[in-house]
Amino acid sequence: MEQQTALVSEYLSTVASGNLSVMFLDGNVDPIEVCGKYPQLTEVQVVDDSYKGNEVVNLYLEMKPDAVFVNLKKTRNDTIYALGKIRELSPNAKIISIS
Repeated sequence: MEQQTALVSEYLSTVASGNLSVMFLDGNVDPIEVCGKYPQLTEVQVVDDSYKGNEVVNLYLEMKPDAVFVNLKKTRNDTIYALGKIRELSPNAKIISIS
C-alpha cells in the first residue's frame, strides 16, 4: 500500500485541486484508507480480479473516473483487455501503473 500511496500522491500533485474520482484495478487497496489520506478524492472504485474484462470497461464507462491506477504485476489477460478497450473508448484516459 505504501508504494501505491506514493503514486497516488504523485498523481494528485499534478492535478488542480478539486473533487476527483479514481479507479483502482487492484483488490488490495483499502478505499477508506485512501480517501482518509486524500480528502479531494470523492469517489474511489476498487476493482478486484473477480471482474471480467467487459465488466471493468462497463464500470469505467459508468464511473468515468479522472484516473485509473492498475497494478500490472497482478493483472490478468482480462485486465489487459479492459485497459486496451478503455484506451480505445477514451483515448485521453489517465491510466497509471502501480506495482
